[in-house]
Amino acid sequence: MKTAGSFSELMAPKRSKFWSTLKENRWLYLMITPAVLVQLAFAYLPMSKMLIAFRNVDEFHLPYGTKWVGFQNFYFLTDPYFWQTLRNTVVIAGLKLLICFPAPIILALLLNEVRHPRFKKVIQTISYLPHFISWVIIANIIDRLLNTNAGLVNGIITALGGQPIHFMGSTTWFLPIVIISHLWKEVGFSSIVYLAAITQINPELYEAAEVDGAGRFAQLRYVTLPGIYPIISMMLVLSIPNLINAGFDQIYLLHNPLNQPVSEILDIYILKSGLSYGDFAKAAAMGLCNSVVSLFLIIIANKGSGKLGGSTIW
Repeated sequence: MKTAGSFSELMAPKRSKFWSTLKENRWLYLMITPAVLVQLAFAYLPMSKMLIAFRNVDEFHLPYGTKWVGFQNFYFLTDPYFWQTLRNTVVIAGLKLLICFPAPIILALLLNEVRHPRFKKVIQTISYLPHFISWVIIANIIDRLLNTNAGLVNGIITALGGQPIHFMGSTTWFLPIVIISHLWKEVGFSSIVYLAAITQINPELYEAAEVDGAGRFAQLRYVTLPGIYPIISMMLVLSIPNLINAGFDQIYLLHNPLNQPVSEILDIYILKSGLSYGDFAKAAAMGLCNSVVSLFLIIIANKGSGKLGGSTIW
């Protein structure tokens, strides 16, 4: 029969190993501490306010409200306008997934074929820089380019004898503007992870393929793409939950009353419900539904990736 003393003796090496590992990696832990604190403050602590979704809340009874009301705050599920905003969200996010997700992969594959080092670096630098420009600045640039009265594009159209187009107030042009601006900003920076994955492919595979008579396209198809498939699948899994997000900052800055029928996404509706209309309980309930749907999407995408032989995040 083991005594308390023998149990302590068994646990002592584990405690010693823990503290030695902590001491050995103390600088790494110190470096990630700010990120952990930010995550706790802005991601995990606000989760305690999810109770608002199930309580009767107004501006005089924040943060938790007066009494439990069950699922009464989820009445928005019967509101046609909610489903319109959800449709707008899925359409925008779906287009970004279909068009903007493959674009960095294609750019990485093309850059990998560039043999002139200096030209390759110039192209990479030019394509990476827009990522570091704020959406506030980009939205202002877009407005200056497409403005009806003084925009560069409409100036050219008018000079050629055409009629000015109200790009920013058009429901037809809103989606192309969103997709093109997102591509311009993110395609270069997003290609970094795929370029890094390509560099990890064993060069002997290319040599063997070349000996077998494979050209550049065949090497791309049978060596490069299979080599980066695990990274592609993992990035796809991480992108799927954004189907319910659509990129709030970009859409919010390009959104206006004229293009509202196609630009009012779920996050904007939640923001208006809480801050503009003071319906904090409804906003919390919609936010909770948003989070639950995103969780299910990432679980389904992760399982699907595992079934297809790709990488998974757990």
